[in-house]
Amino acid sequence: MENGNGLFVVICVTKASGKAEVQAAQDLIQEQIHQGVEPDSVGADKGYCTNGFVQALRERRIRPHVAKIESRRVEGLDGRTLGSPAYRLSQRLRERVEEGFGWPHMIAGTKKVKVRGREKVEMAFVLAGCALNLMRIAKLAPPGDAFARP
Repeated sequence: MENGNGLFVVICVTKASGKAEVQAAQDLIQEQIHQGVEPDSVGADKGYCTNGFVQALRERRIRPHVAKIESRRVEGLDGRTLGSPAYRLSQRLRERVEEGFGWPHMIAGTKKVKVRGREKVEMAFVLAGCALNLMRIAKLAPPGDAFARP
């Protein structure tokens, strides 16, 4: 998800294993770079506060805006990163990402999916993400624009 407008950029469904999410994030970042999109920073919650993930971002010259676990020492998450205004802004905007997951669960029916299999579940999430993007894009239109009229 991009922070500026809270739009989904790519959706990937993995089997919850505790490590699959971090690996999927690294794969998605690599895919973005392969497509010519080089992120300056990546915001993430505490589940991504690992040495491996932060180090992988640093190696790609991406600033890790990962929520810090106070009891955990992670190389690369130091005072320079945690004290920067960009990090604080990224952590505040991360709430949009959480809203992006909450809306499909509560409104679009992805909390209790009615399909089986990773591919079908992923399609349900892609459709829900597209619907949320359309709603957010409609709100971006300037007032009085023909696109914004009901």
